[in-house]
Amino acid sequence: MDDAIGRVLARLTALKLTGQTLVVFVSDNGGPTPATSSGNGPLRGFKGQVYEGGIRVPFMMQWAGRLPAGSVYEWPVMSLDIHTTAIAASGAAIPPDWKLDGVNLLPYLRGENTGRPNDTLFWRMGEKHAIRDGDWKMLVEQGAPAPALFNLAADIGEKNNLAAAQPEKLKELVARYDAWSSQMSEPLWGRGEKNKRAAARKKQAAGVDKLAARFTQLDTDGDGKLSASELPRPKVFKLMDRNGDGSVTLDEARAYWEGRRGR
Repeated sequence: MDDAIGRVLARLTALKLTGQTLVVFVSDNGGPTPATSSGNGPLRGFKGQVYEGGIRVPFMMQWAGRLPAGSVYEWPVMSLDIHTTAIAASGAAIPPDWKLDGVNLLPYLRGENTGRPNDTLFWRMGEKHAIRDGDWKMLVEQGAPAPALFNLAADIGEKNNLAAAQPEKLKELVARYDAWSSQMSEPLWGRGEKNKRAAARKKQAAGVDKLAARFTQLDTDGDGKLSASELPRPKVFKLMDRNGDGSVTLDEARAYWEGRRGR
């Protein structure tokens, strides 16, 4: 990776494009310490967790002549800020109705704005989730019996759980996280059973809709049931016609196909 990144930067220099190019390097997670020899100390945790060892990662930016070289920015930023920053760097306008989650970092990195770009940050990965507000952080790791509370200014290693000592702060952060999470869509991917059940329900609903549409298409006389002439497949018709009255209702058709799926 070091060699490849070096070649890209060298090529930008050779083409004299460094002053026109915003370069961003950010890791997607901390090291997977249980599986490799990587170490995230003094941070607690590793890849896939919402402890700092999983979510606090290297983040570097370069834009020759536009951003100060060799400086270190202390306030928390996140990968969602890259999108907004890149749009701003291009000179394009950002319509308010886009409601982008990220912040344009350029004025903060140049010292034009001395405030914090992000007062509050959120993470959500299935059961695991966290909120950081200033130096306070509430998190729930998978399988944890209760939320944990840490003050990162005093405890960067997240060793001292302050949930019992600071119940009001914990309650405040839990409420703020819940309010944020309620605005988010359920993920359409993932390995969790919840996601699998949701996908199955969606697939089943789509199948039912298709069945109803096909039933209506076959019901040429519009009486809400199919005759043998409307469903000219004798064996299937006989299996669908459960009560033997010589016609098939939509409920009978659904029962037939659900029975086939259950085999």
